Formats: sequence, structure tokens, C-alpha cells
Amino acid sequence: MNSGIPLRMISLDVTNPETGTILRSESIREINPAASPVNKLFHDICATYLENPMFDWGDGCILYDPLAVASAADPSLGTFKEMAIVVETDGRYSTGQTIALSEGKPNVKVMIDVDGTRAVDEIVRQIESI
Repeated sequence: MNSGIPLRMISLDVTNPETGTILRSESIREINPAASPVNKLFHDICATYLENPMFDWGDGCILYDPLAVASAADPSLGTFKEMAIVVETDGRYSTGQTIALSEGKPNVKVMIDVDGTRAVDEIVRQIESI
């Protein structure tokens, strides 16, 4: 986090059903796995959320990692705020967790809001075009 490399972070705060970053079951079923190997992989990964739900927040697949990739390609998918972020390594709070400091020099641009519907639409469009 202190390398000096420009960093952007997508936290779990913006990847949840309330922000619209969920690919709903109807949309998963519309993915044509026969269209390409990438479509098949995308369909199969998302379908696991329907076959073996891991969370109780609803019917669908949260696009955690695809949101990070999509926002790297198009930062306008969300709102970023410069923050001072550290990785807790002393075991005082939660070893390995990223923590936002109220003081300190900002070192990471953190996504604090996302246009979830637009992000999901763009992710699906890009994957289906491969």
C-alpha cells in the first residue's frame, strides 16, 4: 500500500445486492453457454450461486472480481475517494485486514459508490462479446 504505485481498491462495501452488483438468476439463465468457451465458463461460475447458495441475500451472483476489472477499464462506473489505507500486520485489530485511517497521507483511491446496474450490464456485455 505504500509502494507509491497508483492504487485503486474495490471494497466489499460496494459489492453487495443493495448496490446492484448482483447478476440475478434470470440473467444467469439467459447466458448462452454454447456461444463460446468464455460464455460457458461465465455461466457455469455464476450458476454455482444458484445451485449451491452461499449467502442469504438473494438469488444470483455477486460480481466481486469482475467489478474490479471493469472499474479498472472504466473508472466512471463508480465514485472513488482518496484514503489512507494500511494493512494491519501487528495483530492489534484484525491481522491482514485493510483499514482506512482517519489521519495520514492518502495512498489509495477507494471506490465508495458504484452504478451497479451499469457495471453489471457492462460486465455481461464484455464477457458475451468474447
